[in-house]
Amino acid sequence: MGHIKKVFWILLLLCVAPVMAQQLSCPAIVETALEAVDTLCRDTGRNQACYGNVSLEAVARADVSDFNFDSVGDIANVSDLQSLKLDPMNDDPSDPRWGVAMMRLQANLPDTLPGQNVTFLLFGDVEIQAVNPFMNPEEEYPQPPAPMSAFYLRTGIGDSPCAEVPESGLLVQTPEGVGTISFNVNGVDVSLGSTVFFQTDAEGEMNVTTVEGSASLTIEGEAYPVLAGTKRRVLLNSEYQAQGEPEAAHPYVANQVAPLPIQSLERPIEIAPPMPEERIQEIENMIANGQAPCGQADLPTCEHLPEELGGSPCVLPGTPEADAQGATECVVEEETDNSTGGTGNVAPESTEAVGVPTPAGATPEGTSESTNPTQPATENTSVDGVTTPTEQPLPSPTDQPLPTQPPPNPTEETALPTDEGIDTPTPEQTPP
Repeated sequence: MGHIKKVFWILLLLCVAPVMAQQLSCPAIVETALEAVDTLCRDTGRNQACYGNVSLEAVARADVSDFNFDSVGDIANVSDLQSLKLDPMNDDPSDPRWGVAMMRLQANLPDTLPGQNVTFLLFGDVEIQAVNPFMNPEEEYPQPPAPMSAFYLRTGIGDSPCAEVPESGLLVQTPEGVGTISFNVNGVDVSLGSTVFFQTDAEGEMNVTTVEGSASLTIEGEAYPVLAGTKRRVLLNSEYQAQGEPEAAHPYVANQVAPLPIQSLERPIEIAPPMPEERIQEIENMIANGQAPCGQADLPTCEHLPEELGGSPCVLPGTPEADAQGATECVVEEETDNSTGGTGNVAPESTEAVGVPTPAGATPEGTSESTNPTQPATENTSVDGVTTPTEQPLPSPTDQPLPTQPPPNPTEETALPTDEGIDTPTPEQTPP
C-alpha cells in the first residue's frame, strides 16, 4: 500500500509538471518541496540523510565506494557522507528548484532510544561538511563518534526571493523528553533542547536563532545563552572556525523567522515572539548575579535549560548520570517510528529510494551529482536576478578514512585544513 502511494506521488508530479513550469511561484515551490520531503523521506532512519528536493550535490567519504544520492527520495547513511551542497531558491518558471535535505541523527542520544532522533532540516543555499571524528589516528576510541557530531556549516543569508520563503539555513530540533543534546558547529559547542536555526553570512559571522526552548553556545570554556525569541552572532575566521566571544543576544525579526518550515519537523511547535531588549538585559543581569535564566513565565523551565547555563536538565534512564544522587530522570515518550514524517503520514512499505523527475524545463541530468571527493564543487551563480553573496568556501574535506585505511589524496585546488580547535563530542557523552 505504501509503495503504491509513493508511485502515485511520482505520477502526480509527472502530470502536473507542465502546469508547474508555468504557474509555480516561490511560495508554491516551497510548498511542493516540503510536501515531497514529508512523503519521500518518511523512511529515513537514525543517522541517515534523505534527498528532499532538487537540487543538491553530495560528496561521499573517500573510503566509500558504493554511494548513491542522486535523486529525490534517495536515502544514504550519514556516516558515508562527507558533504552536502544545496542549491538556493530559483523561482524561474522554466527551472523551479529549491534544495532541501533532511537528516535524522543520534547526536549524543544513547543506543537505548533508537526511535528518538535529532532532526536536521537543510534548505536553500547551504553547505554542510563533516569534521574528521578521528583527531588522532594513534589514539584508540571505544567507538566512533556519532555521524555529524561535528561539522562545518556555510549558508546564504538574506537570500529569500519573496516574503513567504525562508532564508537559507539549517533548522535543528531535538525530540521531546530527552534532556539536552550536543554537537559542534564551526568550532562552537552547542547544547540545546529546543528548535534552533543556524546561518552563516559572507561577512564571516554565524547566526544562532532559538525559536523554541533554549540553547547554549560554549566558546573557549564560556557558555552563552540563546533563549527563545533571541539570536546571537558568532565571528568566524576564514576557515569557518569561531573566534572570540559572540555578540550580545538581541531580539530576532519576527517576519524573518515566520516562514521557517517548522511543519516539516517531527515535533509541532509555535515560534516564540521576539524577546524585548529590556527583558534580555534583565536576564543578562540575572546571569551576572548567579541566577539561572529559567523558571519564570517567559523563560524555559530549569529542567529544559542546558546545564552549562545553570539548568538542571533531566538525564536519560539507563545512563551513568541517572544513578547520580538527586538526578531527575527524563520521561521519554513512546518511541517515534522514524519512518513517519512530520505530517504523521503512514510510512510506505518499501524503503527503496525513488527518484522524482524534475519539473518540466529542468535538466533531468545534472540537477544533483554524487561526487567523488577529488572533484571540485561547482560555483554558485546568480538566480533569477538574485545574486548569492560572495562567501569563503568551506575548508576542503577533512573526514579521513578509519585509521586502518590509507589516507585519501587531497585535491590540488584546496589544501586540507587541520581539525585543531574542534572539540568533537566524545562517544561517552550522554545528555545531562
